[in-house]
Amino acid sequence: MSDDSAERNCEDRTRGYPDALVGVYTLSLGLYRLMSAVLREEGVFPAQVRLLYRLRVCGPAGGTVTELAADVALGSKQNISANLKRLERMGLVSARRDTSDRRLKRYRLTPAGASVLERFMPRHKRIIDELVSALDEHERKELDRLMRKLTARLEEMETRGNRDVSLHT
Repeated sequence: MSDDSAERNCEDRTRGYPDALVGVYTLSLGLYRLMSAVLREEGVFPAQVRLLYRLRVCGPAGGTVTELAADVALGSKQNISANLKRLERMGLVSARRDTSDRRLKRYRLTPAGASVLERFMPRHKRIIDELVSALDEHERKELDRLMRKLTARLEEMETRGNRDVSLHT
């Protein structure tokens, strides 16, 4: 495929979408690639580091798969379970039966898992800081305002569910 036809193909796929939202999507994918490269050095994937972070937030009580699944960014219960099993094999999380409901497992961050986060989070912050350094103070505030507005709309849409969204016009 020539460069011209590849560019036309890309333009065809984004036609009809606001440039800013195409940019947000492109930015998101780029950040994902950068973060994935950093995390590969630790032997984990972005979804797994999100689980480690969430377990750190849970504290000593840890969390069950159902509790972790309430965080939409973590994915489905099946994906969460599979990633927790991998993290447990790696020694980054531990699993114990829940004391009040023996059917449930509670996952907790291990010291090794906390160490992965301690190494990753400063690098994550440096990447984000470098990215936003392209914006002046006014632009950062405007970006924050616009992102809050779009996030609020997305939350409204999620609350409504997909009953108002049709794949057929």
